Formats: sequence, structure tokens, C-alpha cells
Amino acid sequence: MTASGNEVRLLGDVPPGDTLRLPLQAVHTPTAEIFFSVEGFTVSVSPFIWRELQQEVKITKLLQCDSKDKNSGEKFYLRALGTMEQVFFEHTNRHTFASSCYDIVLKPAVKLQNCLPVPVLVSQLGLRRTQLFSPGEMFHLSHLAPNRASIVIMIQSYLDKCWVCTGGLPDADTELSVWSFESHDSPALMTLELGVHSADLDGTQMLSLYCPFWMLNKTGFTLCYRKSKKPEKECSTPNKNADETSNVIFHPKDYKEPILFSFRAKNFFGKKKAAIRVEFGEWSDKFSLDVPGSSGVVICKNEGRTYQVAVTNQLTFNSLTKMVIFTPFFLIINECPFPIQYQEFNRPGDPWQEVEQNSSSPLWPVVERDDKLLLLRVSGSAEHAAPFLYTEQLSVCLKLNNEYGGLHVEVQLSEGGTYVTVRQYRAGHAPALLVNYSPYAVHVLEKENVNVR
Repeated sequence: MTASGNEVRLLGDVPPGDTLRLPLQAVHTPTAEIFFSVEGFTVSVSPFIWRELQQEVKITKLLQCDSKDKNSGEKFYLRALGTMEQVFFEHTNRHTFASSCYDIVLKPAVKLQNCLPVPVLVSQLGLRRTQLFSPGEMFHLSHLAPNRASIVIMIQSYLDKCWVCTGGLPDADTELSVWSFESHDSPALMTLELGVHSADLDGTQMLSLYCPFWMLNKTGFTLCYRKSKKPEKECSTPNKNADETSNVIFHPKDYKEPILFSFRAKNFFGKKKAAIRVEFGEWSDKFSLDVPGSSGVVICKNEGRTYQVAVTNQLTFNSLTKMVIFTPFFLIINECPFPIQYQEFNRPGDPWQEVEQNSSSPLWPVVERDDKLLLLRVSGSAEHAAPFLYTEQLSVCLKLNNEYGGLHVEVQLSEGGTYVTVRQYRAGHAPALLVNYSPYAVHVLEKENVNVR
């Protein structure tokens, strides 16, 4: 504002992330008012009065700029954060009332971070402007008034459906809220509940759109996830189809992206449990989803077989989402430069399963005993090694009576899985070396083995 008090004068442009130092004669006016504007919009409706910082060392003010296009109805919001710092007067070591430095920082009023693995489209209700947020991207929503604007969020490409939610920005006292997304691309209405975390950071409303759980299927089977055994109350006649539609989520074996898994709004922030099944088999017992860093095994039955599925719970970068990973509990890792084959002991009718070189393969045992044994051989040869126990910690060299000599096998056990690592045998890599320095011949025999060497 000029000295006359009835007009404004341009003091300069401030590029993003830059600083503009204002001349004293331009700001020491009777009103001490500073107006701001951005391209395409008028100056702010209300000014920032820097002299108010003499009573308060920190002031935050929301500024609104109207669009120059009267038909658009758009507004631009920014947050002005003013602070005052006492400095020495000229070349002295004294502080005076006039020796103060005033800083005004312009910040976006609203920022949104997309914490989903899919892009989202954000627009303001009644306006044409839209913004696309890629997974993990954070950007400011300058055309939204914090704590009161209504917005539309659209997820266009999740499970081949379009999901839409219309809601208002959370108020200042609401940290966590639930937004319900709807899809009308199916005969029945589909809903997806997602969470919104709101925080105030120096006057900027920081919003994070997230899903509490990401499900990753690495089993090689189609998995189904169930939130509850009971269908929703709005279903007048509880039946299997109602349960499948409202409570069960299918995760195809060839779908490599995460499945978004959440609960109804009334249970969104409570303790969480879920059940899974392999293909169209029986449901497993419920297991907890609440503890990040935990791991375990879930038992599933399908067509007379028992499948042990390892479950690992990990916390993601934003601390709002837990990643639940489903893998085979038994995994064979082939570090040999040639393919190998395996077969369960005492099941000669089963085909030999092959594991390519420098790769891994799931092992789904048919034998249900606790002491499971496995046979190994090199692909293309009929000679197999002696059976070994892969349900206990083990490190052994298995002999092969052919040009390969043998295979090194290491079994590692953990709560989240059993890993059988197979390595190539090389001359001199035997697990034990006996050196006889005596002048006498020594006969060696292995325990429980009558063959003398």
C-alpha cells in the first residue's frame, strides 16, 4: 500500500523458493499493509499487516486471491507466516524497538500426499480444475480453502474400476478420518474405505490419503481375503453371495500390484484381524494385522491338501500403512550354475520339480508329518542324493555318485519361512577334513553307517 493509503504498487516478483527484500520506504507506510498476488488472480482480498508483529512475534494469516476471470469462480489461497527477530541496532551491540527484522514466508494453504500405490485425480467440487497425483507424490492444493473446502477424489485404474469420493477437508481438530470411495462399474455397488491423516505444519494443512493395509500375493495361487465372517447388516438376507460381495476380496495369482485392504468406518481404527484361503478352499483361522515387523504362518486347506502360507507384516515409509506379504512357507533357492530337481521322500510317484539356476521355487509339501524329508538331484541325471530333513536347522554336504560330486544344502528356519539353499559342490569343499599325522592306518566309519573307509 502506498503512502496515500488508497492504491497498491508492485514491489517485485518472488520466484518459487526465492527471497525478495523490500525497501524501507515501501513498507513503512501509514497502514503497514502488504498485499500479495499470483498470475491470473487479483491481489489478496485482505492484507498482511507486518506491524502487528510488534505485538506478537509470530503471526499466521490465510490470504485469498480471486480469479481475474469472473466466470471461473476459482480462488487462490496461500498462508502468510510472519516472524520478528531482534537484531543489533546499526553498528552497536544494543537492541532497540526499531532494530527488528521481519520475515514473511508464503506457504501453500493445503498440501496433499498420495500414499496409495495408484494415481489419484483431485478436483474441487463445482470447478473444472483437476490435479493428478502419482503414487507417493506430494503437491499443494492452492485452490482449496483449508478445513472447509469440498473436493472430489477419483481413482481411475484400480482393479479395472473407477472409484469416486466426495468429501470436505477435515477440520483443524480432526487428525484421522475415513473417506468412502464408491464404484458403480459392477452390478452391485462396491465401496472402498480409505484413511485421511490431517496435520497442521506452520499453518499448512498437510493431508495424507492412505490405505491401512497393502496385501501382496507372492504365493503363485489366487488368494482370497476376508474381513469378517458376517455379511453387512444392510443385506436383508444373509447368504454366501452377499458375504462374497461385501467382505471378500480376490487377489489373482498374476496380479503383482498390492491389493488395498481396509475395514468399514466403524472398525477402521480398531484392532484388525483377517482370514485367507487358497483358491476356493477352506478359510484359515483369523490372524492379527496390527503388529508391524511380525511374521508367522497361516494354515489353509484346499482339495484335501494343506498349504502353509507365510505372512510378513512390514511398516511402509509413511507409518500409516502396513504391507502384508504372503509367500510360500517353504522356499528352495538354487545358487548352482545348473538347474536342480527335488521330490518329497517316500513319494516316488510324484513328478520331480525343477528349479532353474540362480532362481528360487516354492515348495508346497504333500506330506503332513513334522519331520519332512526331501530328495535332490541335478537336472538331467538319475542319481539323487540321500534324503535330508528340511524342517530343522541344517548345513550338510550331500554326496552324488556322478561328475557333480555332491550338493551343499543349508536350511534356515524363521517365523516367517523356511529357506533351503542349494549350492554347487567343489573339490576340497567337504564339510570336514581328516588329517592323519600318525604312522598308522586309521579306519573311519560314520555313525549309524556300517561302511568303513
